[in-house]
Amino acid sequence: MELISAPLFPLPNVVFFPKTNLPLHIFEPRYRQLMRDALSSDRRIAIGLLQPGWEQDYYGNPPVHEICCVGVIGDFEELEDGKFNLVLVGEQKIRILKVFHETPYRTIGAVPLPEKAPPNDATETLQQRRKILALATEYFALRSTSEPDFSGLQELDFDALVNSLAAHLGFPASHKQQLLELDDLEQRGRQIARFLQTQIQEQRILRRFQHLSPKDPSRN
Repeated sequence: MELISAPLFPLPNVVFFPKTNLPLHIFEPRYRQLMRDALSSDRRIAIGLLQPGWEQDYYGNPPVHEICCVGVIGDFEELEDGKFNLVLVGEQKIRILKVFHETPYRTIGAVPLPEKAPPNDATETLQQRRKILALATEYFALRSTSEPDFSGLQELDFDALVNSLAAHLGFPASHKQQLLELDDLEQRGRQIARFLQTQIQEQRILRRFQHLSPKDPSRN
């Protein structure tokens, strides 16, 4: 199997998923060079979550989780000081097999990891999508102080909906990594649904007792 080659951009608290958009601000000199090299090549960048203990060797090459996601540079802006703002579009999940270069940044060789995904028009898929969408809508409505706009969520197909919620809900990064490593998209969706149900129940309870909170927190 032919290896996918891509520069690696490691992050301490971000897990990147296929079919999601990841805004990035690149400022370190080595990653500015990565960005310029990617733009002159196939525009691919792999995003890997740093493993625990990365703080001891951040400016070196601390290890990342071998399962990660590669994306393609979409919109970008190079700033006057050489830094970059960009949006990376999630392409596919990969497993890192090799590290080719480690200076000034790492280039990896990886294999694609296809995910078990049901057809988007299958009856069970449509039912699960409607359930997750309804839960997400209620969850964000309970947490918002204004009228949220759900049009973006409603336009997503099953894969993109599940992965977008996995990326943006309040899971710890380690839990997001576990979700990414699941090879069954329906299983990932079920975990998202359970999380939303739990959070909705908690929000409902909090709202019931909101009137008991003191207006002056210092008197609590």
